[in-house]
Amino acid sequence: MDNIKKIIAAHGKYEGPALWFGSILLLILAVMSVLGICSTDACGKAHEYAVLGVNMSWFGIWFSLALMIATFVTGYWRFMMMIPRLMIASAVGAETVFIHIQKEFTGWCPLCLVIASVVFVIAIILMVQGIKHIGEAFRTDFSKTAKIAVSRTAALVFCAFFGLFISLTASAKENPAMVSDVPNVQPSFNGVAKSNTEVIFVTDWFCPACRAMDEELLAEYEKRAKTSKVAFVDVPFHMPSLSVIPFSAEVFAKNPERYAEARRVIGSLITTQDKAPTDQQIQEGLAKIGVSVTPPGRAESYLNIRRNALIGENLGVTRTPTVIVRNATTGKVVKLEGVKQITDGGIERAVQQAGQL
Repeated sequence: MDNIKKIIAAHGKYEGPALWFGSILLLILAVMSVLGICSTDACGKAHEYAVLGVNMSWFGIWFSLALMIATFVTGYWRFMMMIPRLMIASAVGAETVFIHIQKEFTGWCPLCLVIASVVFVIAIILMVQGIKHIGEAFRTDFSKTAKIAVSRTAALVFCAFFGLFISLTASAKENPAMVSDVPNVQPSFNGVAKSNTEVIFVTDWFCPACRAMDEELLAEYEKRAKTSKVAFVDVPFHMPSLSVIPFSAEVFAKNPERYAEARRVIGSLITTQDKAPTDQQIQEGLAKIGVSVTPPGRAESYLNIRRNALIGENLGVTRTPTVIVRNATTGKVVKLEGVKQITDGGIERAVQQAGQL
């Protein structure tokens, strides 16, 4: 009890308990995360992210322990009282990024949201009380208080952005659409392996123009597969595509003869412009036509997405749909973009142009 009194004396009537009991609660929640105590599939996906190379759940345990120790120590050495505050500021930046990751990539993880809520509540208590104390101090010594307030605010803002930056860096390693360190990635091809003509269909599952002419693209894909090498590459220009690409990539690699049929099934499951079908819906839909797929693991999913993003970049794709016709021998390339250029006649002319010396 004496330790709690020292912590309160160092940090304040509200700030001390918020930091001490908040760090304990964060530790408990982090342990639950490590043990996998969560109610949705999104939890598992979210917990697999890494911060500075450390699994996010374990990072939470180390962070909570460090926050507890820092809060406890400041009860004896008050000159260190800014350390827990700076840690919370960096946690606010990090949690902001992780909330974005859940929204755009993994789905909502209830346990992660509770952890974020605890961090934000602690931060709000510290901020409100800090503003109150600064206001009181201004009335006694404006000049000295102003300098302290500015320096502390700058330090807190810096730490918040530092946490934001570290989390973005960690996320970039996991988010293939943000990474571009592998040069000259090329698509895999189906069709006639000995052909010199390559026809690459580049689309996005949630591109309105792609969706409108999906059947035409598939018809062309099936037609060109009889005489040329063909590839279908989905570039993630729209975020919901990230959930679908791993499945279409798996079918293309493992069941090439069923790809067009499987793609039609997956396309039929996309009923809104901003929401991807669930893994289970895709599995069940493909099972009806005899195509078996398993939800790809995190590493495999991100590798496929990353690979597609890089292929699109290397091909110079800036919009979808795009069809690239390329001669593997001469390297001559003809690019068709949009619904007006991508027609049966347009692709046939491109094949002839690419084949000319």
